[in-house]
Amino acid sequence: MNAADGWASVNEPGQNGTTGGANGDVVVATNTTEFLTYILKADPYIIHVNGTINLAGMISMQSNKTVVGVDSNGIIRGGGLNISGKSNIIIRNLLFEGSVDDAINVQESSHHIWIDHCDFTNAYDGAVDIKRGSDFVTVSWNRFYNHDKTSLLGHSDNNGAQDIGHLRVTYHHNWYDHTVQRHPRVRFSALCHVYNNYFIGNNYGVGSAMDAEVLVEYNYFKNVKDPTLVGVGASGPGDLVERNNIFDNCTNPAQTRGTVPEPPYSYAPDSAAAIPAMLEAGAGRIGYNPATSIADDAKNAVLKSFELVQNYPNPFNPKTTIQFQLPEPEHVRLTIYNLSGQELAVLLDERLTVGTHRIAFDAGHLSSGLYLYQLRAGHFTRVKKMLFTK
Repeated sequence: MNAADGWASVNEPGQNGTTGGANGDVVVATNTTEFLTYILKADPYIIHVNGTINLAGMISMQSNKTVVGVDSNGIIRGGGLNISGKSNIIIRNLLFEGSVDDAINVQESSHHIWIDHCDFTNAYDGAVDIKRGSDFVTVSWNRFYNHDKTSLLGHSDNNGAQDIGHLRVTYHHNWYDHTVQRHPRVRFSALCHVYNNYFIGNNYGVGSAMDAEVLVEYNYFKNVKDPTLVGVGASGPGDLVERNNIFDNCTNPAQTRGTVPEPPYSYAPDSAAAIPAMLEAGAGRIGYNPATSIADDAKNAVLKSFELVQNYPNPFNPKTTIQFQLPEPEHVRLTIYNLSGQELAVLLDERLTVGTHRIAFDAGHLSSGLYLYQLRAGHFTRVKKMLFTK
């Protein structure tokens, strides 16, 4: 799994970045009972969610957890996750749908939280709300759709005593797909960094209020009524700097105010022009499959078909692994192409035995972007996309 970036990677207070359940056991939750057993315990866990988890409301989870969906099977339905006064949590590759409240609520000085490559739809209230003095959070590579109030950062105008100096959050490479508002709606943040997101068909994009500090850069806004707002509703204005964004058929100009600090962490933004294609291909769930889940428990089983698996990690920087299986010995050619069809590399061109094979690919010499990898094995041919981000 890629390491957390943005604010979730910052080494304070007393926390060395965001590692989730890295020091704990790897467990599998296939139903609600198993899921609750693990997220409610104080022990660190890496929880692979391989099924639909039906929740009746908001469930408070404990610190030091990685919760990651397997393939497209990890679904949280009907309720949401409450992270209250907790730290060091990674949530990845899950579909959150139909919550009766929020999908994810981060509050009460929680810190070092990473929410990555999830799909959010049709929650009653917020999709991802972060409030009440929480800090050091990154929200990345998610898709939000069929939803109204997407992301609240700072919950009310009268909570400055708890929020000022905190609410440091990075939002990057998220696809706000015809969601209505709050992408995010920010109060009091010491620095909210919004970059490389795709806003399409929204009422408004980013709102800065109550003296928040918001940096909005390298995003793509399409058919958005108000790309950025300074002051939202009855809330007084905050500072907002926009730079290097693209505004495509937006109704009103972006509103700006004042100056804001630069992020203290390193990052390499993609060009705004590349964002729509990049996020349409790579935002949301990525088909994660734990490396131990394929063939390791069935080494003597007969493989019945050819298969090319989605590379992991995806997106990646700069290394990833491509996995495939052969039901019979065959000459295999594994090739990398750009989107123009130009051959960039041949990773394999030889005869292989029956079984599951994994090939490492290092794209360090290439530019960020979307690439294709093709497997030819006898009469079998498959092509998949992969996303390289520097």
